[in-house]
Amino acid sequence: MQERPKPEGDLEKRNSNLFAWTVADMPEIDPNFSGHKLSILHGSKPVAQKLRRMSLEKVSEIKK
Repeated sequence: MQERPKPEGDLEKRNSNLFAWTVADMPEIDPNFSGHKLSILHGSKPVAQKLRRMSLEKVSEIKK
């Protein structure tokens, strides 16, 4: 069984009982409903997405 991660943010600390950290924390929810599946063709090759660059204005604000 996985350990619960320790809450890092203030919101998580105050409301840690509201977060479902593992499937065991939500036994009444069907895993088939909450899960997901990637529809990938067998034998297909991965394709890298085009690199998205930020504007210089945004980059300078992030560095501040």
